[in-house]
Amino acid sequence: VRRFSVRQRRPNGQRLRFEEKPSADLAIVNDILDFSKIESNMVKFDIEPVGANEVCKSIYDSFILRFSPDVQLINEASDTEYYISADKNRTIQIISNLVDNALKHTKLGSVRLGYEVKDEFLEFYITDTGAGISPELVDSIFERFVKADDNVRGTGLGLSICKMLVEKMGGKISVESQFGKGTTFKFTLPAQ
Repeated sequence: VRRFSVRQRRPNGQRLRFEEKPSADLAIVNDILDFSKIESNMVKFDIEPVGANEVCKSIYDSFILRFSPDVQLINEASDTEYYISADKNRTIQIISNLVDNALKHTKLGSVRLGYEVKDEFLEFYITDTGAGISPELVDSIFERFVKADDNVRGTGLGLSICKMLVEKMGGKISVESQFGKGTTFKFTLPAQ
């Protein structure tokens, strides 16, 4: 934990002190830069055949140690390898963002990650047993700076970034949520 002071002072004259992890600073800057680059069409997409199982396993392996013992991460990828036509790194970024959101909002239960074949697309899903999204926020959750819970870390840009990336690669993203019971994010990408 790094400490830094700011010039503002409390009414009693003491300086304000903030504690923040350096990685949180970097994540905020990266989100803002990513959002700006995607919105202004400055992001290059390297579209190629990408193994859906490989992506799901990569996400599972990178997140499994970050989950508490009270929350189980379940990889429900198919036994058969399916391929999407997408940018591998951006696909990993989308799923990582959605799994990270699920992890932040799930204190007990599970987060399930997988996909299904839907016509000419693969539909990825991330389902959690977390807090859910309040009904008044569900329709606006993909808008910039919208957060389901202001007490949870984040900029409110992650879901906007996911939506833009999915759409730039020819897919769609959606959310279903029951407040207090959990949330499912689904997105499609073209099958190879």
